[in-house]
Amino acid sequence: MFSETIDIALRLTTLVNTKKAVGDEIKYTITIYNQGDIALTNIGIIDYLPANTLLSSTNTNGWVPGAGNITASKTITDIINPGDSAKIDIYIVIQSGANGSVKNTAETVSIQDFNYINRSLDEIDSTPDGFNTEINVKDDVINEQAKINVGDDEDDHDVAFITVSPDVYGYESVKLTTDFNNDGLVTVGDIVTYTITYVNYANGASSFQITNLLPSSVRRKGTITASSINVTGLSLNSSYTGAGVNNLLNTGVTLGVNGKLVINIPVEIRGAGSGQTLSNQASATGTGISGVVLTDALDNNTCVPPPNVDVPSGSISQSCTSGLDPVFFSVSIGSPDVRAFKSIKLTKDIDVNGVP
Repeated sequence: MFSETIDIALRLTTLVNTKKAVGDEIKYTITIYNQGDIALTNIGIIDYLPANTLLSSTNTNGWVPGAGNITASKTITDIINPGDSAKIDIYIVIQSGANGSVKNTAETVSIQDFNYINRSLDEIDSTPDGFNTEINVKDDVINEQAKINVGDDEDDHDVAFITVSPDVYGYESVKLTTDFNNDGLVTVGDIVTYTITYVNYANGASSFQITNLLPSSVRRKGTITASSINVTGLSLNSSYTGAGVNNLLNTGVTLGVNGKLVINIPVEIRGAGSGQTLSNQASATGTGISGVVLTDALDNNTCVPPPNVDVPSGSISQSCTSGLDPVFFSVSIGSPDVRAFKSIKLTKDIDVNGVP
C-alpha cells in the first residue's frame, strides 16, 4: 500500500538590510516548499503582522487583512509538486510606535492535496493552525520535526526581522575664513570655521544633541549659525564655548527622517605654536541611536562627501582613511609683513641757508 507523506515548509525572508523608518514599506517574500511525496495546492497562509505595522494599501497583492488589521491571509492556488516551491510577496508599512528590532511571522493554516481534500492534519512534522502559539520558531529553519522531536522548529512557521531606528552619520570640515595677513596660511589671529553636518537616513532621533570640545588653542569667535532639513525644535545653545560648555543644542531637538543639520562654528587661533597641528571631532547622541556618532573628516578634494552633504569651497584638505577621522589643520608662522624705513634730519646749519 502506498504511504503518502504530507510535508510543507515555509520560509519568510526580506532583503532589507538597512535601518528603516516610520512610513517605509517593507517587502517580505514567503516561500512554500513541498517536502512530501504528493502534489499539494490551496496552501493557506497567515501573516501575523508586527505591532505598529499595517498591510500595505497600495501593494495588497491579494492579501486580505484580518480582524483589527493584526493579521493578513492569502491562499496559494498553484499546484506544488513534490520537491517544488512557490513564492508570494507581502508588503507591510511601518507605523508610528515601531522601534528597534521588529519581528514579522508567517505560518501555513491549511493544505489540500491535488484532489482538493483537506490534508492539514496529515502534515508530518508541523501543525498548520493560524494561532501563532509555537514557542520554538527558528528563523529560516525548514528541516526540523516538531511533532517528533521536542524543541524542534515547526517548519511551516517562520520569522524575519528588520530594524526600525535612526541611521545617523556625521561629517566635519574646516576652512580658513578670515586671513588677516592674506598669506593663505593659518596663523595666530586668523579665524577658521568648523562645519559640522549630521544626516539621518531612517527613523527620527529625538533628544538629539551634538557635543564639540574645541582645541585649547582656539576660542569661539563670532556667531554660530545653523541650517536644517526635517529638523524640529532646533535651538542653538547660546552658552556654548567648546571649553566646558560643549553642547551645541538646547533640549527638544529631533533629527527627523531624511533630516540634515548643519552647524558652522567660527573660532580664532590663539596661542598656537608654529607647526602645531590642531584637531577636532564632534559627537552626537539621541533617542534610538546606539552609543555616539562621531564625525568623519571631509574636504573638497581628497575626502569626497556623500551626495547630500555639502562642504564649503576652499576647505582645508584632510587625510582620508576607512575610519572616522577628526579634522586637522596646522598653524604656520605665516608671511610677516615687515617693512624698513629710514629718515634724515638737518641738525646743524652752518651757513644758515636751510639747505644741507
